[in-house]
This record gives sequence, C-alpha cells and structure tokens, in this order.
Amino acid sequence: MFNELSLVQVNSILAARSILETFVKSSIKAKEFGFTEIRLHENSLQNMYQLSLFENYRIDNWLKDKEVNSDLQDRFREIITSSPLISKEDIVDIELFERSEFYKTIDITQYNAFGLGAAYVYGTLANSLNTHQEWLKSFVNIQHYSISNDEIENTCEVEILHFSSDKILETHLPWIENEQKESLRKSIDLWIKKEEYFPNIIFGVDVEIQLKRIGLSKKFDQIFLCFKKLDAYAKTWNEGGFSLNDLKSQTLMDVSGESETTMNKFSVERKFRLSNGIKEQFEFHAKFLDMRIYFLPNEKTHNITVGYVGKHLRTSLYC
Repeated sequence: MFNELSLVQVNSILAARSILETFVKSSIKAKEFGFTEIRLHENSLQNMYQLSLFENYRIDNWLKDKEVNSDLQDRFREIITSSPLISKEDIVDIELFERSEFYKTIDITQYNAFGLGAAYVYGTLANSLNTHQEWLKSFVNIQHYSISNDEIENTCEVEILHFSSDKILETHLPWIENEQKESLRKSIDLWIKKEEYFPNIIFGVDVEIQLKRIGLSKKFDQIFLCFKKLDAYAKTWNEGGFSLNDLKSQTLMDVSGESETTMNKFSVERKFRLSNGIKEQFEFHAKFLDMRIYFLPNEKTHNITVGYVGKHLRTSLYC
C-alpha cells in the first residue's frame, strides 16, 4: 500500500530525482520478493503525475527529464497503476476499512493516513517516498479509530510494516519468508483436502503445481474464496446450460470469457489439462489482483473444472 503522506516537496531537483530512483528500485525489489502491485488511494492516483516534488518540477517533468535513466521512468509507469487500496474482492478487509479512520501526526500536524491504514487492515507492507525522517523507519505507528458492528468505539495505536528503500525492505525478509511458507502450507493443505473443501469442483492435473507457485498468503486467501464461490455455484447448477450472468450475480465475482481477438492470437495458451490429462480449451476466468482462475463448465455433466491458477495471461490488449 502506497503511503500518500510521503508525497511532499523536497529541497532540490537532485533530491527529487534521487527519491524517485530509490522508490522505483525498492518497488522492483519488492516485486522480486512476491509483491505484485502497489495500491494507491484514489485521490493520490488522480494527482500523481501533477504532484510537485520541487518548484516547477512535477512527477510528469521527471518522466520527461533527460537526466533520468529512461528505464527508471518506464518502470515507474508500470508500477503506478489504477488499483484501489482495498478492492471489492477483499470483502472482510473492506468492511473493516470502512468502519475505521487512521491518523498520523507529522511535525505536530495530524493527517488522515489512508495508505498506512490500508496496509494495517490488509496485513501487508506500506511503501513511501523517503521524503521525511519518519519514512526512513521499518515500522511506522499510526492511530486507529474504529467502531464495531455493536457501535462500540475504540482508539488505539497500531504498528505498520514499512519500507522506502531496498535496505529497509530487506529488514522484513523474515516476515516475507514466513508469509510465503504459510502460503505453501495452505496450498498443500488445500490440495490434500480439495474434495472436502470443494466437493463440486474438479481440478486439472497441473493445478497442484500452480498453487505451490503462489506468492504471499494474502493472495492465496483470495484464491480460496474464489474456489468456494465456484463450488457453491456448481452445487446449485443441476440443469440447463451454463449461464455466466447467473454465476456473476450469485458470486459477485469479476468473471468473463475471452475476446475473439485474444482467442485468435493466444488460444493455445488457454489449453489446460483436465483431471484425466487431456487438454481442453478454457475461456471463462475469474479475475482478482493480477491473478486469473480459468475454469471449464461441462453442460452435460453440470460440473466445473479448474484448469489454471496463476498470473494474468497474454491478451490482445495485455502482452
């Protein structure tokens, strides 16, 4: 989660260049450790490129600055996406986030802390530009005000895992490795108990390996939830043809087929093995974060086979 409070002016163009270079490099390192995206508060995203880091030197000026390595500029554009802090798929997290307010005091002034608060709710790292001494820490404290479903108010101080450079990010390696181990443990448990957890889903022979490649445990939780929703739909699908609209309305998932242009170019990448090892063409898929779950409804047997769980595949618009 990006800390929008770190978007402030610095004392020179040289400092602005250095800060953005550090941000890009640490974000690349985070991706190597399994973090697939940086999420920003919508207000920050709208004004990101117009943000002035120094007098008459905005981020869009930095993106055109001939003194800056063009690879860094390109990577910055890739890093800054339109992902919201808490997405609609994060059902539990968004419910808590909406019942909360977060505050951070900097130099005696109190600010709303959206990105830091989202990192706390989501249980992940916060990322900052190193524009203040406070953002040179590996842990940042903020105030959390919340109101429970029983309308009980509570205010407490919470600690956020945080980084603004490669060096600080590396201090969190034990936590990251533990998250990855937990994800692997969950994937093994899921595969062993798949018939118990999802009795109405058939899994292709390659899904076990795909699950073990999943990065952090938070992403795995979303996969588990998606499987549960597919399983619930399959349980009620006893007759008639498969209806994408029925699946979407029942599960509230982001589900679609593929466009004709995508299938013309990349259909071979969407052939996955069934439980008997035979390859079939898959088009329907559920989408969340940068992940895709491809599934195949069988209108004769009224079952659903999951054939692929993994990163976004190439499309006519995304290569």
